[in-house]
Amino acid sequence: MTRRAIRTLCRSLTGAATRETARGSLPDNVSVIGSRKVIVQRPGGEYMACYEFDCTGSEGESLRIYADGSDGRQCRIQLEGV
Repeated sequence: MTRRAIRTLCRSLTGAATRETARGSLPDNVSVIGSRKVIVQRPGGEYMACYEFDCTGSEGESLRIYADGSDGRQCRIQLEGV
């Protein structure tokens, strides 16, 4: 992926879902430790702009949850250390 394509994807977050909207899509039983804007690759090879949330689950597990940057909906959950 070129730098230009990355910049274009990052700009696509402007005017789209806010970090707060995306955070609202997370499960109630997780605590957010941190968040940032990222580019992730979909299974089909396409790239998408997302918000990445580092979280702790209700049983102390480490999670990384991704929310779509365009609409704020949760799109991926990853268990850390598994």
